[in-house]
Amino acid sequence: MNKKMILKSIAIALFMVIGVTAANAQSGTGGLSDTSKICAGQQLTLKGPSATGGVTYTYEWKNGAGTVVGTDSTLVLTGNANTTNAPILTTYTLTVTQTGGASCPSNLYTKVLVIYPHLAVTATPGSTFYCLGSPTNIVITATTTANGTAPTTASGYGGLVYTWTPGTTPAAPAGTAAANVYTVAAANFPTTAGTYTYNASVTYAQTLVGTTAGMAACTASSTANVVINNAPTVNSTTVTTTYQ
Repeated sequence: MNKKMILKSIAIALFMVIGVTAANAQSGTGGLSDTSKICAGQQLTLKGPSATGGVTYTYEWKNGAGTVVGTDSTLVLTGNANTTNAPILTTYTLTVTQTGGASCPSNLYTKVLVIYPHLAVTATPGSTFYCLGSPTNIVITATTTANGTAPTTASGYGGLVYTWTPGTTPAAPAGTAAANVYTVAAANFPTTAGTYTYNASVTYAQTLVGTTAGMAACTASSTANVVINNAPTVNSTTVTTTYQ
């Protein structure tokens, strides 16, 4: 093969590579996506890119069902309800098409929302009343629900995190936390009668995003009251004798 034919072969090969690359660039099949984990009811606004360089953009927002829900550069999402006991997924896609100037492909963007249900919790001691001088383990259990039933956080959505805080007035003896159960050992049983409080707070292990107000309902707390009563004193002073 002479030098002229070699150069011609190289030119053809380069043309084919450039042609394939250009075709891929114009296909518009690529796209970006990201995920936001939010608490049910959190409002948010999605904003598309602004056009520059003397061109204009058209916008098309679709929900997960493929229905067009907006044609502006911004899409305000309100509601975002979740009445189940597990996180739910919803998606929105944005297609941006450039008009004017060079003919450029559409760019697809996908926003995935993971909507977590609101939480409620109730902290309950094993017994409401205890007797001073009769030390025993004090066991407090926190029961968490999401929309009335036990929350389900399977499929990689994470679990729940509990924080226990003994009251300070009067100072409640410290115990040991094991998830939703808090135990005060008999060795630390109160030595003074009174009402002792223990607060249980629960939230999702996953980090949610949003405003403070918007995330508030995905954290719940409850206070358990543990009452330590004095035992009745029975002696010659408290027992009276009446003669008839």
